[in-house]
Amino acid sequence: MPIEYRAYHGRFERASPLGPNMGDGVRRIARLGARLEKVLRILIDGQFRRSLSYPEAAEARPLVGTSRDRSIIRIRVMEKNDPLVLKLNRATRRVLAMNKSGRCEHLFGVTMRLRLMENSLWALEFRKLGLRGIAEPIAVLSPIALIFSAQEVVMTTVAILFILHCWRERNFSWVGRGWFISLLALWVYAFVRTLFDHPTATGILTALQWIHFPIYGAALAHWILRDERSRGRLALATAGALTFYSLDCLLQYVLGFDVIGRPMNGHRLTGVFGKPGIGTEIAWLMLPPLLYFWQDGRPALALLLCSLYVAAVVLSGDRMALLIVLSYPVFLALILRSFRKPLLIALPVLAALCGALLYSSPVTYHRQVETTAEVIGNVKDSAYGVVFASALEIARDHPIFGVGVHNYQAVCIEDRYGPPAIGPEHYKRCQGHPHNTYLLWLAEAGIIGLALYIAFVFFSVRALIRSAADNWHNVVFFGLAVSLALRLWPLTAGTSFYSSWSAEPMFLVLGWSLCFVCPCCECEAGTSSRQS
Repeated sequence: MPIEYRAYHGRFERASPLGPNMGDGVRRIARLGARLEKVLRILIDGQFRRSLSYPEAAEARPLVGTSRDRSIIRIRVMEKNDPLVLKLNRATRRVLAMNKSGRCEHLFGVTMRLRLMENSLWALEFRKLGLRGIAEPIAVLSPIALIFSAQEVVMTTVAILFILHCWRERNFSWVGRGWFISLLALWVYAFVRTLFDHPTATGILTALQWIHFPIYGAALAHWILRDERSRGRLALATAGALTFYSLDCLLQYVLGFDVIGRPMNGHRLTGVFGKPGIGTEIAWLMLPPLLYFWQDGRPALALLLCSLYVAAVVLSGDRMALLIVLSYPVFLALILRSFRKPLLIALPVLAALCGALLYSSPVTYHRQVETTAEVIGNVKDSAYGVVFASALEIARDHPIFGVGVHNYQAVCIEDRYGPPAIGPEHYKRCQGHPHNTYLLWLAEAGIIGLALYIAFVFFSVRALIRSAADNWHNVVFFGLAVSLALRLWPLTAGTSFYSSWSAEPMFLVLGWSLCFVCPCCECEAGTSSRQS
């Protein structure tokens, strides 16, 4: 009793003529309706996830002149004129598929073949392709991608999908945001300046590639994190990644090597990164997920994770990370009155934990307390002071246009700026980059580049300040704002702006915070209600 259907782009329509009589066999099809519907949904509805459009079993009629064998129910599916006959045995309730040669195949193999046919590139309709459905899980897993050093792939993929989406919708209104215009102008200027004055292959490629950083941040703010559900998922993913980092640090501290066998770097922890910086990574991202759990009514979990993260930061030996962590409660107490009482309860617990760790490890105490106080008290003669002075000397000789992207190291080692090592401690005068983002842009892009970067900082902070009143009861928003403000603070020592492992947390926090400023997806304004 064959009943022929045709499948076109996810829709399932009957193509067979109707016979004059219904017959007893067709009535029995109704009893297999649930099984039939499940099979057809697996076969046809794989990509677009739409409800199938096919007649009810009771309305089907046998074809004229066909076999009267009542034991087998045959359904023919046509895709690109390639017929597939399904055989449903009513006795055994097994489903087999008959290929072109007449042999029966297992349904799994046929299902996979049909899905490949349906999902082939030439069968896709770009207007119906769910780009956000692809980009959202990738973006949400951004913190976890750092574990596998896949952050560059994640940011690039999300940026490309976002551009494709906005090109499809013919709406790039997010480009008009002040912070993005500033970074776009900085990118164009830095690339042109590097291209026409002492260009190097590394410098040109570096100047060209970093534009996907702000596009990734814009995708988070205007497209991915447009609802509470996606923001919650990102908070959970961030908490999961930081928990892994922290446990890995503790394992490395106790055993001398981490989960993949990487040893410590002297007295500093590295985690899976292979070089110091794991504590800074935790400090950059820890505040938003902790406040998410607190706001979600799970303060005990927030305090437990906070203790774990703080312990990892203290033991890591990253001094800047510890200063960032110590700054968090100060800013939160100044901004949120309602948070002062919980801080009075949590801070003694964390202070006792830090004191115990520093007391039990004299090496950690020397690194995190004594040397930090020494550097702050005498910045000029410290390792950071030597690097900062070299950057300022280069900027003095190239004030307007700088030396070009990624040319700092090449110019810094010139003899006119002094010997390679300075002072009795023999501090390296040139260390690849000035360890300060503002000095980096001043040295490599001159006053013009520095002004454009300051404009980016200004517009970002202004957007957060203007939306503070609308998010007054959202502690996650203020946690993100504090994290971003400390990241953009000029009087800090940091990594290179072009490094993806440091850029990804920065633009993740930027996009996450700005999604509260523009909660609706602007590049979907004016479009229909279809999902993208």
